[in-house]
Amino acid sequence: MLVFELVILAVVLLAAGFAGYQYMENTMAVNRATVPKPRIVAKASPSPSQSPAKPANEFDIPELGIKMTLPPGLTGLTYSAQTDQPGSADNQNYEVSVVRFSTAQLTQLGGSQYCGASSGPIGGFALYLNSYDPVGHVVLSGPTNVKLVGANYIGFYGPQATCSANDSVDNLETADLKLLLQAYSTVSPL
Repeated sequence: MLVFELVILAVVLLAAGFAGYQYMENTMAVNRATVPKPRIVAKASPSPSQSPAKPANEFDIPELGIKMTLPPGLTGLTYSAQTDQPGSADNQNYEVSVVRFSTAQLTQLGGSQYCGASSGPIGGFALYLNSYDPVGHVVLSGPTNVKLVGANYIGFYGPQATCSANDSVDNLETADLKLLLQAYSTVSPL
């Protein structure tokens, strides 16, 4: 008798589960019918006459939301970015995003890992988020030439040391650093 009762209980539970499932499916189908379908609008890309072409010497850094104009001679510019790093100075918290720069020629001629963009042999930029003004504060061993770009402050910092003991590489590094400083003076929001 116990087996028979268990079979009946299982059939009743199965029927109740199936009825509940059918009820939920119908309820959800009714709700889906009342939700408007998303409207998809295809937009044509702007024709060249609608938007001006980007100048060949404009260099965009989307990680920082900035662009700059490269001076003649600064070719093959490469960079490495680290974004949204937390920091604290003078009891103030901030977030900073950093880009470090090199050039393809410097990386190739240098023959050292320190001549690549991740080491910043020709310098870098630090963008302080949350409108933190680093002027007068000890941050990142001292970015200089700090300015407001959009809603954030950006500063330039030079390399820690030369990336190679080779004099011709050192001369190229120094020349590229000067050109990067010129480009930095043109930084503006994207």
